[in-house]
Amino acid sequence: MVRDNPIEKIQMKNIALIFMLLVVSKFVAAQNAPCKGHPLFANSLANHSVAECVEKEFDQMEIYQKDKVKGRIDFIKQGPKFMVSYKFNGEFINRPSGVQICQNYVNAIEKAGG
Repeated sequence: MVRDNPIEKIQMKNIALIFMLLVVSKFVAAQNAPCKGHPLFANSLANHSVAECVEKEFDQMEIYQKDKVKGRIDFIKQGPKFMVSYKFNGEFINRPSGVQICQNYVNAIEKAGG
């Protein structure tokens, strides 16, 4: 009768566990990797980079609209979702103004025919 070596069993289990952790960590890293940014904003503002990217085939989000007569109107939009968050990498004092960022959106949308 051949006896199994308990130390070998423990070593094999550890190797298998490490392998599984490596595979899972690579999968998680791939899921959280930032995208290249939204296609409309191929030329993003200077000193900005993609901080976060979420792309879903179907999702929903609550948004609102302000109306002078009715006040705030809440509603839910559903459909494909592509959300990109950008971060400013430069000196805080040199960051672009809100007006400049909004104008960047307007320019990109107009260039796309919107």
